[in-house]
Amino acid sequence: NFDIATIDRIELCGEQREDALRIIRFVQNEIRYRGQHQGVYTHTPKTPELVLKKGAGDCKDKSNLLRALLVAIGVQCDLALVNTGCGKSLDSLNPSARHFNHMIVRIRFDNETYYFDATAQKQAGDFEHAAQLDYGFALVLTEKGEDLVKMPYDISRKVFFLKHEFDFRDQSKDGGVLTITRRYMAHRADDLRYRFASRMIQRLRDDYLEDAQNATSLELAVIEPVAVVKDDLDKNILVTREQYRISNLEETHCDDRIELATRFYKAFPEPSDDRFPVQITAFGAAEHRIDVYYPGKPPAGTTTRRFSNPIFSYVDKVWIDGNIKKFGTRVTPHREVVNSDEIEQYCIDIERMFDRSLNCFSYQTDDESNECEDQVSLAWRETIVYLLFWCFLIGASLFF
Repeated sequence: NFDIATIDRIELCGEQREDALRIIRFVQNEIRYRGQHQGVYTHTPKTPELVLKKGAGDCKDKSNLLRALLVAIGVQCDLALVNTGCGKSLDSLNPSARHFNHMIVRIRFDNETYYFDATAQKQAGDFEHAAQLDYGFALVLTEKGEDLVKMPYDISRKVFFLKHEFDFRDQSKDGGVLTITRRYMAHRADDLRYRFASRMIQRLRDDYLEDAQNATSLELAVIEPVAVVKDDLDKNILVTREQYRISNLEETHCDDRIELATRFYKAFPEPSDDRFPVQITAFGAAEHRIDVYYPGKPPAGTTTRRFSNPIFSYVDKVWIDGNIKKFGTRVTPHREVVNSDEIEQYCIDIERMFDRSLNCFSYQTDDESNECEDQVSLAWRETIVYLLFWCFLIGASLFF
């Protein structure tokens, strides 16, 4: 039995779920990770007392300490083995202890099951909002033994929101103002929280500035560097904000338009062979918003399109609200694998989605002749040119 009252670094409140979270964060953040590469402890965990005394341990040491502390307050929990690389395919392999390379902890509250990695750092969120572990399958170590179990993972969970705000209302200044807001959730919040806690904040600011310039092809001067403006540790939502002055806009974009791509489609690759299932490695829903503020009436042009297949759904909309022209795109994955009989429809929808990945808008309101072409019309023109090109090739081959 472990006497948790002797650990003055853990402040318990008497509410079991809250105390469990405090213990989890203590082991994750206060006990350093240190790998064991030789001796008996390569395969045998150290005692919880020894790990606590040393203040360090590997995955099995930290997991065993976490289990002992949770059991001490009456929480039902067990150790579990996973594979961080090929864990999603474990159920198709013959049983072997060699298939596992990592240890975590399974916790049960009121018939609900949760998994926590004791080696994670800067993690946040209560039991409902903490990032889910995407390890596929787990082998839970209990006295009576258990079968390999599928770990819960909601692939449709929203994990990222990106918003660009272009303000062209003050025409007296050279260019305009660009404000970028990013909202990270679940595992993406954990990852970024760890980066912002590092000592390389200036490099991080430079990276965000470079990303903003590459995405917009604009010359940007920093008004406010990227910074965390909100960090909800209960719901595990981290929000960043950055603001830039757009300089030399007319020299940079003499055709009176700005192009900004929606870029979170990397999780939806197009397969080169339709005979085999395709792993798309999607990690949750993402949304992109663009708000363009004008001094007067915004340029015309509104569209709405949406489609859904068993693998993902897509919603895209362009609308006008007062003096603001708005663009909104959301992609929600439903499955990580595309079966071979679904690839044809999947490819068609991917192409439709890529056709609208480029958002185009004017920064002027007084010359409608220079307004951006509507994306739908542009896509149809490109399709017609493409078909005419192939008709030409076919006709030429028949003639010669």
